[in-house]
Amino acid sequence: MSAAAAFGGTGHWRARAAFTLIELLVVIAIIAILAGLLLPALARAKAKGQRIACLGNLRQMGLGALMYAQDDSHNYLSGTYSDGDDDLTWLYPDYIPSSVGRSVFVCPATQNYIATNQMRHPLNGRTVLRDMLRQANKRTGSSNDLVGVSYEIYGFMNALGASVTESTHWYFGRQVTGPGIKKGERTVNNYVHKSSAFGLKGQTVSACQIWLIMDGDRDGPGAMNNYPDKNDNHGAEGGNLLMCDGHAEWIKGGMNYVFCYERAQDENRSSP
Repeated sequence: MSAAAAFGGTGHWRARAAFTLIELLVVIAIIAILAGLLLPALARAKAKGQRIACLGNLRQMGLGALMYAQDDSHNYLSGTYSDGDDDLTWLYPDYIPSSVGRSVFVCPATQNYIATNQMRHPLNGRTVLRDMLRQANKRTGSSNDLVGVSYEIYGFMNALGASVTESTHWYFGRQVTGPGIKKGERTVNNYVHKSSAFGLKGQTVSACQIWLIMDGDRDGPGAMNNYPDKNDNHGAEGGNLLMCDGHAEWIKGGMNYVFCYERAQDENRSSP
């Protein structure tokens, strides 16, 4: 290029094109609008992926529970002591092997973790992972409450409410008497509902409708017992449930969730 051309043939240097301040602000505004549209969609996609992975965890636990029932002389679907027992050590490593890993018991939507520290089980004397005896109380943060499993075992039905059944069950070779009916292949098949909520009294409930393990129900501000809220694994949107027939599904929060809970647990509950 000749010197004359560089100067536009007039002896003056031709200025290079550049953004004006207004144009720059417009570009920034467009980027902000696009980000505002895309980020919520990405967040929803991430949450959906976490729910699907969580369902996979529950299905794995469901297979383990069914194998446990086949080996148990009373065909119980869990090795829990009572309705308030959050123990999942009976699954690992006997029915969910160490090759699969402890991650099965941690919901991907949480920051929960399970260490390898072992201890003697206080009720049955087995050597177990200490952290699998408890349910984590939080899903995010740096507190020690993140330690533990992300899921809650519902080993008994009809343990609360106006028509509680007192029953005797076996726990690692000894008889235990307490409120509720321990869930097993014999007790969940064609179970007759005892409470009157939702007009369910006298109706037959099947294994595919009775809950066994669910997303952890956690404490915290605004917490609602046995109902999805902002403290729980997937927030207030709903929760993943493992049924006694081994299948898992997502149930959205609302009155349908309350109905499904009552049908499964038989506690005479008709509200969140």
